[in-house]
Amino acid sequence: MREHLGPIYEVTLCVDGASASGLDDWLAAHAAKMLEIPGFEGADISKLDDADGRHCRIVRYYVTDDDALGEYLVNQAIDMRVATVERFGENFEATARTLHESIRPVVSEPKHCLNCDAVLSGQYCGTCGQRADSRLISVWELFKDAFADLLDVDSRLWRTLHQLALRPGQLTRDYLRGRRARYIPPFRCYLVLSLFFFLVAFFNPRDQFSLFFEPGAEETEQVAERDAKREEVLAELEAEGVIVRPN
Repeated sequence: MREHLGPIYEVTLCVDGASASGLDDWLAAHAAKMLEIPGFEGADISKLDDADGRHCRIVRYYVTDDDALGEYLVNQAIDMRVATVERFGENFEATARTLHESIRPVVSEPKHCLNCDAVLSGQYCGTCGQRADSRLISVWELFKDAFADLLDVDSRLWRTLHQLALRPGQLTRDYLRGRRARYIPPFRCYLVLSLFFFLVAFFNPRDQFSLFFEPGAEETEQVAERDAKREEVLAELEAEGVIVRPN
C-alpha cells in the first residue's frame, strides 16, 4: 500500500466464542461496505490472540482526511453499530480510536571505519577488522589479558597443549583443515610458552626461590677454595722461577 498521510480509524472487535462462527467472513463484508463510504480508501484486518474464550480482530480504515472521518462519525457510524448489534447481539465488545501520522524517528548517520571507510555494523569493521572506537585499558586489564592464556582453565592454550602432547598429528590435521578457533595460534603458543619458561627458569625451587644467577653459600665456598688453590699453585711456580708475576 502506498504511504498514507491521512487519519487511520481503528476498530477493535471482540466476540464471544459461541457467537464467533463466521466472524471473518462477516467482517470482510462489513469492511467492504465501509469502503463504499466517501473518504475511506483502504482497510486491513489483523487477528489478536484469543483470550478468555473471545475472538478479537483489529480493523484499520485508511481515511483521506479528518473531514471525511468526521462526516462518517456523524452520519454513518450509528448505522454500522446497529449492523454489528444485529449480527452478534450483546456478545461482543467494540472500541475505536483515531490514529494520525506518526512522528518519524531521527535516524543517525551510519558510522564509517577510519581505516578503510567501510560502513560499520558492530564493534569491529567487517572489512579490515579494525576496532570502531578506541578504549582506555587499565593496568589490571592489561595483566589480565597477558596472563589469561596461562591462568584460564578453559583457555585454548590448555586444549592446544593437551593435543600437542597426546595427539600432535590430530592437532596438525585440525589446523590444516581450518579448525583453528579452538586452538591457540602457533606463534602465540610459542610466545606464551617462552614466557612461562623464563618465569620458571628465573627462580631456583631448590634454594627457596633464589635467583639462578645469584650464588648461594655453597657455591661461594667452592669459588673461594678454587681461588685459594690457584693462588698456591701460582706461588709455587713463582718460587721455582717458572713464572714471574708483575708487582
